[in-house]
Amino acid sequence: MMRQTHAWGALVALALAVLVVGLDATILNVALPTLAADLHADTSELQWIINAYILALAGMMLPAGVLGDRYGRKRTLLTGLTVFQLGSVGAALTTSTPLLIALRAVMGIGAAVIIPIVMSMIPLMFDDQDRPKAVGAIAASSSVGLPLGLIVGGYLLNHYPWHAIFWINLPVILFALVAVTVLVSESRAAVAPRVDVVGAVVAVLGIVAVVYGLVEAPGAGWLSTRTIALVAGGLVLLIGFVGWQARATQPLIDLALFRDNRFTGGTVAMALLTSCSTGCSSRSHSISRRCGATMPWGRACG
Repeated sequence: MMRQTHAWGALVALALAVLVVGLDATILNVALPTLAADLHADTSELQWIINAYILALAGMMLPAGVLGDRYGRKRTLLTGLTVFQLGSVGAALTTSTPLLIALRAVMGIGAAVIIPIVMSMIPLMFDDQDRPKAVGAIAASSSVGLPLGLIVGGYLLNHYPWHAIFWINLPVILFALVAVTVLVSESRAAVAPRVDVVGAVVAVLGIVAVVYGLVEAPGAGWLSTRTIALVAGGLVLLIGFVGWQARATQPLIDLALFRDNRFTGGTVAMALLTSCSTGCSSRSHSISRRCGATMPWGRACG
């Protein structure tokens, strides 16, 4: 257990990093009209600028959590922060729509590493008395980031070019990189777990299918064949993933944890919160595409 003063200092940096991760899931929604004008992006490309981040984040989060146990949590977190930072810099500098989509996916991969590793480090940084406060701070940062993205994005676009949406990440992630390097000790599992490649692939495909179905549903229709096929197919893969985990010698998820009502309740609550936030993000994306020209930040395509 690290010294408490160091732990709280590191927690501030980690909470800010998680806040930025959530913020970037929605901050670009209000910039779609500007991006369409400046990058000459069509509707499909605008959708992928948003969805590339969400899909990479959702799909890679589960397998990314194993990397910290195997290779060291501090090292893995620093890698995730660096990937996110490099993706942000590239996105701020690019003038190409396909490259922006690719860089948004890179940012999503970095974000997928940050969130589970941060959560796995909290029990090691704090004792039983302070741990609930630390978990609450991280959970609050994650929840606030999603709606805050729309507010921050609107403000930045009213005062600066759209590139500022990505530049704003740099000081926060740099602060997190320095704080983690200086204040956080390295830790890993006593026995390095084997990476369950089959389970990881099935989980990624299942999660991506479900999330993609949800983010596309407002446009395609909640009862459309496309939405139902994506969500249903993803759920079938996830059910298969659970069955595989039940037989795996070193599963990605210890299913025995779900026997604890506190763990199960918290997991279900977080899943519902994330689903609602994703739905709201998708809805605001759809509204921004249709009504951007009437919004203050949509003046570029008015």
